[in-house]
Amino acid sequence: MKAGLTFETVHLASFVMACINIPMCLVAARYCDSLGRKFLLLTGSIGMGIGMGVGFGGSFFSEHVFGICSVIAVYMYVTFFFISLGPVCWIYIGEIYPMEIRGAGVGFASSINWVATFFVVFIVKFMSLQTIFGVLTMTNLLSWFWINRYVVETKGTAIENCPLYDGFEDENPCPKQAKVV
Repeated sequence: MKAGLTFETVHLASFVMACINIPMCLVAARYCDSLGRKFLLLTGSIGMGIGMGVGFGGSFFSEHVFGICSVIAVYMYVTFFFISLGPVCWIYIGEIYPMEIRGAGVGFASSINWVATFFVVFIVKFMSLQTIFGVLTMTNLLSWFWINRYVVETKGTAIENCPLYDGFEDENPCPKQAKVV
């Protein structure tokens, strides 16, 4: 409603959002292995940052312009989220842990993700729309640098040969089991 949408058009906007979700997830599934996870994350972070920048920039104009920019910003953000951060993070979480701790690692990482999501959803309730757009613009653009520097590409590698494990080879990967007396 803050974006200038009427009550009736909110349902249409929600429907359009769902119609964007499915094809974009299929795009991510199609290109995750050929273009790579890191490429999709970098593309998504820039796209989401630009989308939020449209909303932030629109906040300095009339309410009508801000409403239009807000809708464009949210659709851009969601579109780029659905081809990058949304699906790729879940793929990446499953790939980064060695087999011995994969179950616990994935469970812990997923829990942290949901706790962080809860805090973000809780905190934005106390922010203006302009502040939300500004903060998300900065965090998404800064995430591009973080992804570029720290995320290791896992495209084309078997989980057992994940590049993240380089230098962590164990000379005795299967310790002898103790004899039961």
